[in-house]
Amino acid sequence: MALWPELSLHQHNHCLLLFLLFLVASFSCIFVRHFALLPFVLAKQLLVMAYGYYLPFLVSRSPFFGLIHLYFLKILAFTIRVLPVFTVCINLIFGSAKKKKK
Repeated sequence: MALWPELSLHQHNHCLLLFLLFLVASFSCIFVRHFALLPFVLAKQLLVMAYGYYLPFLVSRSPFFGLIHLYFLKILAFTIRVLPVFTVCINLIFGSAKKKKK
């Protein structure tokens, strides 16, 4: 059963998949240094897809859920902008720690 009765189970699964793909794409760049830009490209594409496809549908079905989804996407957009800086800081901290050990 879907968490929101306005959405079918299939549509609810699409929203969860979008969120999970964003998490995987965002946080994989912290652990994988050489492919750091690839997750951000994927996350930005997912964000564009969410704005273009999911949001108008959700607002038309349920204004309340559409509003929650809109704020979720705004937080997502902010995270995409801030996460590269966070990743660079983590790499600098761990990179300098490795150099000091040698």
